[in-house]
Amino acid sequence: MEIAHLIRHPEELNSDTLYELRRIVATCPYFHAARLLFLKNLFLLHDPTFDQELRRAAIHLPNRRLLFDMVHGDRYTIVATPQNTAPPPTASAENNDRTATLIDSFLHTSTAPEGKSPKVVCADPSSDYMTYLFQTRKLTLPPSDDTPLTDNNADETPTTERTTSLINSFIGQRQERIVLKPTSFAKSDEEENTAESEDARPDESYFTETLAKIYIQQGRYERAIEIMTKLHLNNPKKSIYFADQMRFLQKLAINNKHKS
Repeated sequence: MEIAHLIRHPEELNSDTLYELRRIVATCPYFHAARLLFLKNLFLLHDPTFDQELRRAAIHLPNRRLLFDMVHGDRYTIVATPQNTAPPPTASAENNDRTATLIDSFLHTSTAPEGKSPKVVCADPSSDYMTYLFQTRKLTLPPSDDTPLTDNNADETPTTERTTSLINSFIGQRQERIVLKPTSFAKSDEEENTAESEDARPDESYFTETLAKIYIQQGRYERAIEIMTKLHLNNPKKSIYFADQMRFLQKLAINNKHKS
């Protein structure tokens, strides 16, 4: 009988091996491997002398944990769980994502609730003024000489005549002559300083929501708050709307200062 083979295959322990192991333990009482196999054999065969031999082995063996694992080891098996190796998101990354989300939602929902926006007419920069006039008045351009005449062109003849009459009336209108008032070239220093200060002062007509959106995308929240404040003063009917936008921009500005 080989002790090493029985250690690797304890399922082969039976009554025959029990007799051999009992003889080895009696001959060599401090043979730890043989005593453990002897106890294991008694445990598997439900031998009544197992409790007595277990107490005796607790004296001879230096490590009693082996006895516990042999008897109750199957009940306390530890199952290894896979660990998540992905690094947790940092606080700065979460703040950046939250700020970007708030800005996107603000830009998509910052349209004024009252009134409808006027229809924008897209004019081709390469076209002349008459083409732009036709687009704004929903008129049809007269067909060119290369275009073949069809039934549809015949139906559009009244529209073409109306367009031609509008062009003739537009050209025939007498434009008022622009009269320049004579002004003296000599100006005092105070007038020059006043003119320079007026030129340096930004025109309030340019303070629009579109410009505020541009400043928000650039991260210049204080400039956007100034524009919203002027719009709030110029449009008292929409004070609630602009007040909400200003509060939102103030929170973004505070958050941007904390990040920097």
